[in-house]
Amino acid sequence: VGGSEVARMTNAGYVGLGGETAPSYAVETAGDMRATGEVEAFLGSDRRLKTDLDPLNSALDKVDKLTGYNFDWQDNDSVMPHKRGNTDIGVIAQEVEQVLPNAVKEFTDGHSKGYKSVSYDKLVPLLIEAIKDLRKKIEN
Repeated sequence: VGGSEVARMTNAGYVGLGGETAPSYAVETAGDMRATGEVEAFLGSDRRLKTDLDPLNSALDKVDKLTGYNFDWQDNDSVMPHKRGNTDIGVIAQEVEQVLPNAVKEFTDGHSKGYKSVSYDKLVPLLIEAIKDLRKKIEN
C-alpha cells in the first residue's frame, strides 16, 4: 500500500510485520499485536518437562524491591517508535534483573541490541509466592 513494505520473510524463514524489515525471530513485528480470540503460547509448564524444582524463597522481600511505574515513552526512542509519546505502566528491566534475573532478556541483535525487556509472565510465580508469604504473615 503506497509503496510501503508491510511484511518480509527472510531466507531463514523469519517473518517481519508492520515494517520490521530485518526479523530475527520466527515472527517479529514493529508494532503492537492484537488478537480477537485466544492466543496460545507453549511455554512448557508441564511438570514432566522440569527437574530440580526449587521453590522461590523470600518472595515478598523480592517483590518489595520492585517498583511499578506510570511513565511516558521517550519521544526520541527509535527502538519502539509505535509507543513514542504514549503513557503506559510497567517496571524497569534493570530493577527486575537485580531481583529475578531469569525474567530479563538483553537483546543482542538488530535495532534493539543492548536494550533489555521483562518477560512479565515470569513475574507471576514470584507474585504467587509473595501472596502466600503475606498470607502467612497475616495468619501469624
